[in-house]
Amino acid sequence: RHRALRLLHEMLEGSVDYKGDPFPSGQAYFPSTVSEMVWDPRQPAGKCFFGFCFVGAVLIFFSFYPTQLRNAYIGDDAVACCGVSITSVRQHVPPMGMMMLSIITIVPD
Repeated sequence: RHRALRLLHEMLEGSVDYKGDPFPSGQAYFPSTVSEMVWDPRQPAGKCFFGFCFVGAVLIFFSFYPTQLRNAYIGDDAVACCGVSITSVRQHVPPMGMMMLSIITIVPD
């Protein structure tokens, strides 16, 4: 077998880590959440997560999908609190949450 495929197989089976050293417990480590996997913005996974999540949030923020897509438009008559329509809330709140998710990092235990 090719060396990379053998190493990948051994890592998935739980016998060795990326350096080829056996795990003391015999079980491979796998992060329990996406946040635990991408918490460090200096690592490649953290950089990719930040970039894709933030760009996706900006694109959704400026897309006007709640008013332009027939299956998502519910009308501007529905008013949430403070006189803001639910259509505007649907367009602006989820992307802001995505932006916060990509910017605020939480260090795993």
